[in-house]
Amino acid sequence: MGEPLVTFGHGTARPDEIVRLLRQAGVRELVDIRIAPGSRHNPQASRAEL
Repeated sequence: MGEPLVTFGHGTARPDEIVRLLRQAGVRELVDIRIAPGSRHNPQASRAEL
């Protein structure tokens, strides 16, 4: 069996919180599959921040 696929929604979490939560869950790689990797409402989820 391969590695599990984990999905998440960032909500309004800061980048350091996102990283902490992903590490706690054992996630080793992060792939951003959004069509437009940015957010006017949540700039902490921009491509540059993540």
